[in-house]
Amino acid sequence: MISGTEPSPPPRPRRAGAPPRSFESPRPGDHATPYLRRVLAEVFGLDLHVAEAELTHAFWSPEMASLRGLAEESSKTGQERAAEHGLRVARLISA
Repeated sequence: MISGTEPSPPPRPRRAGAPPRSFESPRPGDHATPYLRRVLAEVFGLDLHVAEAELTHAFWSPEMASLRGLAEESSKTGQERAAEHGLRVARLISA
């Protein structure tokens, strides 16, 4: 059993010549996004709106430094869409 007080396991050693870890596999939630959209919209019938930001690892990963401009643009767009969604929800609640 794993509790919140146990230390995290040590990171796996990188293979010689392996790309940075952030490029070895997709981001943790990427594979679930289409599934969640389908379940929430089609199964539960929600009026689903999604605000996304891509390349979020670029802000702290030196290997992705060249992508920081795109990451900032994506973050700004995601924040704008989230604000729009929040205003929409506020209007629906107050109606």
